[in-house]
Amino acid sequence: MATLEGLLKSIENKIRMLEFTSEDIPSVLDKKHVPTMERKLKTLNNKLQEVHDLEVQAQEAKLEKDENPSEIRKWSAEIEGEDNEHKISMAAEKAKEESKKAVLAVSGSLDK
Repeated sequence: MATLEGLLKSIENKIRMLEFTSEDIPSVLDKKHVPTMERKLKTLNNKLQEVHDLEVQAQEAKLEKDENPSEIRKWSAEIEGEDNEHKISMAAEKAKEESKKAVLAVSGSLDK
């Protein structure tokens, strides 16, 4: 198992990558390029899952160090808080909706 410090650093890096990727969403949506939207959405979903997996590993490491479970829960809430997950989930949801609209528009124009 990775060290607690290594897990925490990995979580921090994944969150930074999520923020970095989510900043691209508005310009990708403006371009209405479906493959790019789908790639960005996939990246967001993958990074969210990676953060969750690392968080669980860090929780285990903290429990092994006999840290107080209520303190671990508070720490987890901070990771999920800071508006990170909500902000990124909203960007991912918007990308998904726009992707569907673009696919429908493209398929509709092909039918004509």
